[in-house]
Amino acid sequence: MPQLVPSLLFTRNHNSLQEPDEEDDPFERITPNPFGIRLCDFTYEPLPFHGTYDNFTSQRLITLCRFLSRSMTAQSVRELGIEGAARHNTRPSAIYHYDTSSYEDHVPRGSSRLHSRIFELKNMRTTARSILQLTHATLTPVQSTECMQEQIVLIIVDGVRCIPASVTRTTFFLQLCPAANPLFSYEEIAFLRSAAGLFRFFGYFTLADAIDDLLQRPLPDEDVIFNLLQNYLLDDLRGTGVAPLCSINYLLTAAESKLEHNSVTSRVGPHFLGQE
Repeated sequence: MPQLVPSLLFTRNHNSLQEPDEEDDPFERITPNPFGIRLCDFTYEPLPFHGTYDNFTSQRLITLCRFLSRSMTAQSVRELGIEGAARHNTRPSAIYHYDTSSYEDHVPRGSSRLHSRIFELKNMRTTARSILQLTHATLTPVQSTECMQEQIVLIIVDGVRCIPASVTRTTFFLQLCPAANPLFSYEEIAFLRSAAGLFRFFGYFTLADAIDDLLQRPLPDEDVIFNLLQNYLLDDLRGTGVAPLCSINYLLTAAESKLEHNSVTSRVGPHFLGQE
């Protein structure tokens, strides 16, 4: 077998290349192994992304986002009226009154009971889950994984210094651009915000706008609906091994009792039995 070419050292005195002595050689000599076959575990890098998503998948995602937005708007108009729905859509309670003691007082209540809207809300949640799955399918595997990571890396600029920092993705988007849609959890909203940012970066502005518009869409009784979502009462749990934390009737009855109590205590003047 041929031997490796020994290391060469440049010396200023002779202005030439010469072989260094073994004692002064700072590098370890490499002895080549005989040629043979050796099994190795290779990790292949993902194929480079050239900024083009599948047209059929992206168009289908846009259609689903717009369909869910129209369904939510139709329920808001039916429950609040045109003016009330427009006012709530322009100034969502989950954004303007989030994390305040008076948040529940600013949530508009629908004209019908939530018991009669459960079937419609479950269908909307099914569409929302389809949007999440289709977003995963539209992104590349690497992008999808990055959008699901719990932490997000930021560069904090302080004068001439650039300081890397890591923050929770959910908290970052909740404070920077909060959403009003009660059909998505906080983690799902952070994922969709990250995906919309990627779509916008690569020039898919229509798709990014459809996702952002959907996340800004509110519903009447949004606090109770979000409570239903957090207790797994809007999802189809068949075959998942997950059980709801409580029953729908219990949660809705408790919510209606609380709202009725608040409406009675907030009255000014005497209240007579049977007074509406």
